[in-house]
Amino acid sequence: MGSKITRRSLFLLLFLLASPVYFGIPAYFVWHDAMFIRSGQSAQGVVVGYEAQDILRGGQRYCAIIEFTHQEATVRFTDDWCHRSQTDFRQGTRVPVVFNPDDPSDAQIDDSRPLFRSSLIVGILTVPWLLVGIFGLITLKR
Repeated sequence: MGSKITRRSLFLLLFLLASPVYFGIPAYFVWHDAMFIRSGQSAQGVVVGYEAQDILRGGQRYCAIIEFTHQEATVRFTDDWCHRSQTDFRQGTRVPVVFNPDDPSDAQIDDSRPLFRSSLIVGILTVPWLLVGIFGLITLKR
């Protein structure tokens, strides 16, 4: 009897309680990015170069440096998502930009696919985790 309670508690802690965290974090980022796009101001930017950034597993990735104009001032930012290659966005390519009007340097390329893709993947991976926890609790009750 005691081992069933321990196993049930383990399933509850590992699967049922962890799943909202695993799902909630990506859901927050999707919501945050959606609000940024919704409340941000749009502009046309131009790729002016690339910045090399180190990646965890070694090597480098190249992130586009984009310039756009806001209130007669030139704003420059680096695309932190690095979601387009140098062949997709050659130097001089015009790209849509969304930015925070209160802080124009807080900007990103206005392409929602890469913004939501990683959060969606983590969210999708959470569903089997949750189902295993529910299945485990159901089988432990028997």
